[in-house]
Amino acid sequence: MKRWTLRSLANLKINSSTAETVLQHVADRLAWQQTRLVDSHLHYLHRDTEQLCRQLLSSPVLQRWNSADQDIVSKTLEQIRDRHATTLERLVDLKLESDEKNDILRVRYSIQLLCDHYVKLYKNKDAGAITTIENASDLLDPAISQAQQVCESHWMMAPEVHLQRANPSKPLTLVLPWVHHTLVELLKNTFHATLQRHSRDPPPVQITLSSDDDAICVTLQDHGIGLPDSDNLFAWGYSSAGRRWDRLDEQQSYAAVRSPMSSLGVGLSASRLMMQHFGGNVTLSSSQDEGAVARIYLPFRDDVLEHLPVA
Repeated sequence: MKRWTLRSLANLKINSSTAETVLQHVADRLAWQQTRLVDSHLHYLHRDTEQLCRQLLSSPVLQRWNSADQDIVSKTLEQIRDRHATTLERLVDLKLESDEKNDILRVRYSIQLLCDHYVKLYKNKDAGAITTIENASDLLDPAISQAQQVCESHWMMAPEVHLQRANPSKPLTLVLPWVHHTLVELLKNTFHATLQRHSRDPPPVQITLSSDDDAICVTLQDHGIGLPDSDNLFAWGYSSAGRRWDRLDEQQSYAAVRSPMSSLGVGLSASRLMMQHFGGNVTLSSSQDEGAVARIYLPFRDDVLEHLPVA
């Protein structure tokens, strides 16, 4: 599989050559996944979706490239993106080793990103799915607000956040939805742990933004119950939450949304894979006093190749 960088994605322009390249890469990645999911119901989803790409590649669409043809390609890639948006929960229950699930999800995220980036470029969003920001603090406020709303809907309260801002001297190129997801996921965990230990007057969660020549580091420190004594913190299906989300509960409930603090056991695993895709990372450690420390590393380099399994 050819690997992209954030820079190469950001430099894409919509034309027939780009469309052919993206369709070919998406088809190849879907084909790779099929070979790993032969005994799974997901095998048929990937097979049928791959055929959508192959049909376009063998049709006259890319040669004619009129406005209708361009619209067909964009809508096909949008369909592929949306079709794979609901497969994460199914991966948890597959009888695969953790490393195999990681590989499959890395490829799945890459497919979604390629499709989403192309569709957004086609719809005249200048940078597509790739964002360059000058002030990394701008990442934090929306994530803090969303995580506090989720926490308040469950606990009727949320810890305050004390934020120590620092403005790095370099711009940061990233996949904004992935970073936002990771921040919200880690903030939910820190709020949950804090309120489990301090049901009244919870101490604030500390967030520090720092940087060196290579990366920005977002550090989240809570004063909660601490990390469980486990080597499975990033394992698929593992959760320290009191109750695991059950799909049947959601189907049989009249609630508009599932319990926001219930766990599927995929949040940390998925977040770390997203950050590692272009050279970042997520780490967890115990605090010297109490609670836990989570760190998100976001590299300044935009020429890091995708972290994908060897074909």
